[in-house]
Amino acid sequence: MPFGQKGVGGGGSTPFAGAPSNILVTNNDLAVTAVTSDPNAFVTAALTTDLAAPVAGYDNDFTSGVAGLATIEHADATPHDYRIDFSGTVVADDPAFLDTFIGIKIASDSGQEFTGGIKFYPVGVSFGGSSPAIGFSTVVFGNIGANEKISLQISSNTAGDLILTDLIMFAVKIAPAG
Repeated sequence: MPFGQKGVGGGGSTPFAGAPSNILVTNNDLAVTAVTSDPNAFVTAALTTDLAAPVAGYDNDFTSGVAGLATIEHADATPHDYRIDFSGTVVADDPAFLDTFIGIKIASDSGQEFTGGIKFYPVGVSFGGSSPAIGFSTVVFGNIGANEKISLQISSNTAGDLILTDLIMFAVKIAPAG
């Protein structure tokens, strides 16, 4: 259907059926997460404020999973397939992090591995200046079980303190085409 016409993606009067069913956010966090110099030693990121829906009703399937940590819990008693997007910023204020990298991992307490669930981002000089803030975005897909907890973990190849801030989580139920 062409853009601008009523219907999916066309500005119609009904909501887009694929819109995020869950949105959880936290802003302006200052909680520090200590990491080691082992990039494989991922640690669940600390949060100042627990993840919460920005507007009532966007926390039906997922809620904040663990107080003070970047963890969500599937609050549904039935497993479902989901696309889950995580984005935010990791701040590395210590100059020791320049020219190193930060790892982001989406982990499950069930041991489920997610394709694309581990990414590494460089810290340092970009566009002629240095920046201690690393923006990230990652998407994972999976069948999330009842009460399963999903966490955002960080690591680095340099030991020190990192801050996860402005975390946004979108989760959408998905089903095979057909």
